[in-house]
Amino acid sequence: MLAFLLVATAARAPSVGDPSVPAVARSALIACVVVFCLQAVAALAAELRDSPR
Repeated sequence: MLAFLLVATAARAPSVGDPSVPAVARSALIACVVVFCLQAVAALAAELRDSPR
């Protein structure tokens, strides 16, 4: 996760004043969001599996 954030910020740093976003930065940010969503789904599945009925 940290590597994706580092790539996203490093790719975006040279073009701070430019409104366009480099493709590498956009892809790294999307990868971060996907990883967070997968972690949330895994945590939810674990909670549902371990909850008493």
